[in-house]
Amino acid sequence: MGKRAFNEKGAKKGDKTPQAFVKKFEYFGKAKLAPYCNEEGVPFYLDKGEDEKDFLRLANIRKSRNSSNEELCCRLGMGLCLDAATADAGAKLISKHFGGEWTEEVRKSLTKTGLPGLRDIFSSEEGKRFKEAVAILNVGKDKQPSERDVNRSIKHFVGFLTDSPDELHKHLARLASATGVLYLFAMTVLKDMALLGDPAAWAKLIEGKQGKDVAAWMKKPKDREKLRQALSAELMAKVKNNDKARGKKRRVSDSSEDEKKDSDTEESKSSGESASASSASMSSCKKKRRAEEERKRAKKESKKLKASASAEMAREQRTAAFTAWPQGQVEVLGCDIANEKTQIGNLAGGQAEHARLQAFLDRVPALVKQQFPALAVLEKEMADQVSEDGKIPNVLAKKALVRLGAIAAEVEAFWEEQSGGATAAASAL
Repeated sequence: MGKRAFNEKGAKKGDKTPQAFVKKFEYFGKAKLAPYCNEEGVPFYLDKGEDEKDFLRLANIRKSRNSSNEELCCRLGMGLCLDAATADAGAKLISKHFGGEWTEEVRKSLTKTGLPGLRDIFSSEEGKRFKEAVAILNVGKDKQPSERDVNRSIKHFVGFLTDSPDELHKHLARLASATGVLYLFAMTVLKDMALLGDPAAWAKLIEGKQGKDVAAWMKKPKDREKLRQALSAELMAKVKNNDKARGKKRRVSDSSEDEKKDSDTEESKSSGESASASSASMSSCKKKRRAEEERKRAKKESKKLKASASAEMAREQRTAAFTAWPQGQVEVLGCDIANEKTQIGNLAGGQAEHARLQAFLDRVPALVKQQFPALAVLEKEMADQVSEDGKIPNVLAKKALVRLGAIAAEVEAFWEEQSGGATAAASAL
């Protein structure tokens, strides 16, 4: 059985207010990729009773999309740009690293990965036009393709994905499954290498009450034998829980006495039996205590996850707001604010034009203003103090300009960071 999917809550029924953007963790490729493969090797979150083939059917994928998890149902231009960026990178990687001549044996061995079929498709005239199209549609933050090139590219993009979808779908579904497993494999083993490579640092990261073997290793984290013993003990504890969860009767060898030698006397066995009631009682208390500790640990972890999700959501909202404010406009506003501060001067008793200051505030997009509630307070304060001749105190005017300047500087820093990240990514490719 696959992993259960997260609930995908869309807008409330009857709510026609469009969502401004899609949170990154809701994107199809991210939200549906599980953190680890299940027992059958499936790397995706699956609904109850759903198998991998059902999950990857186009009709089922389409049913899972809505304005809260899909940019193509919210901001079509942004959705097309982001999808083109990913398609461009994927098509280039296949052509670069999986080109050349393949023997029939190699093709046959890789058939289930979808790679041979995709190689053939991207080598065709239609495939080549698709690769050219997504390269043009991948406009990023600064590319300026002509409308003619965009129209032609969209024609090839749409045609390639809809004219003969069956073969393409089959190979892409196979590739998603195979590479999903490989991605999780690579990331998981890299993470394990990182922890095992510095056991002392790893031991410091472990929290909560641990078993005696783990506690013993944490005291001497560089002792490999203690580490192996700790891992073995913890895994075997899980194995015992697996048996219990599946309704299997525990074997005598699963007892805590399983390390005793076969030469134990009948007297010791009898003594063990007479103490069984007491042991059972102690075991019950331990189980209750462990269950309570596990409940507290789970509650603590849940709080951490909620806090992390809340912080991530705030970052996503701020990113969406800043992205909606073109970098050039931000830079111009920053310069204008600096000039205005000079013109107002430092006279505490002077006055400034309210309308002029309000015009500066109006140049900040509504989405950005939502990220800085203090701006609304400032606007109200200015409106309350405006005189009959439409002026406000210099002190308040400078306060507004300082606040606006700080916001413009923050958004400029955001754009510089984005430009730096894009440059680094391009250099890596």
